[in-house]
Amino acid sequence: AGYFFTDNLAAGLSIGFNYYNSTSKVYLTTGTLAQQTKSVTPALSIAPFVRYYFTGNETLRFYGQVKGGMVFTVSDKNETTGYNSSGIATSKYIKNSPQKPRSTFGDALVGINYFLSKNIALNSSIGYSYNEFKATQSTTCTNLLTNVSTAGSESGSKLISGSVSWNTGFTIILNRI
Repeated sequence: AGYFFTDNLAAGLSIGFNYYNSTSKVYLTTGTLAQQTKSVTPALSIAPFVRYYFTGNETLRFYGQVKGGMVFTVSDKNETTGYNSSGIATSKYIKNSPQKPRSTFGDALVGINYFLSKNIALNSSIGYSYNEFKATQSTTCTNLLTNVSTAGSESGSKLISGSVSWNTGFTIILNRI
């Protein structure tokens, strides 16, 4: 949601919810299940933005936009079960995140709005996005045959990435001046 402060300048806030749920399986060449991993990660995101519209007409407007924000992981569950060649579960790895993973991001883009009416436009943009992900985790391994658990050491990771993206969609303006 955004607000026009002048005819050319809008600022606002994007709020999002992401839900990642995955199950992956690895099989031996014999077709026997060797490993299964289940992951569930819900997350919330918040990102303020500023958009400046360059001079144009009532139908076609070019703009530049910058946005930055954070993604906060609500919970991070990851469980991997290992199987022997007979398909019997022999080990279970559980990933714990003492500090919830989070990422910061920012993007800068240029785009164009083609106004279908005063308040609705088709939108297309191209831009560069930056993302930095940080996580701290520890694992616990349980031998399912002996029911003995071993705690692993805590480790941290940091991933930095950048990408160029092309976006299309609709822009809905509620308070156009």
